[in-house]
Amino acid sequence: MDKNQGYAILKAIMLENGRGFALGEHLTAPSPYVTWACYDDEKGQRQYE
Repeated sequence: MDKNQGYAILKAIMLENGRGFALGEHLTAPSPYVTWACYDDEKGQRQYE
């Protein structure tokens, strides 16, 4: 399971243009659920913004 900033990525949806959205969960954080825009970089690693 991927993680970003301590959040477990529950689901990522990628669009045809190579970009997408991800839902993260961290139950002890002040905001337990977050979303990020994401893309896969030239090395194939997912990047979150």
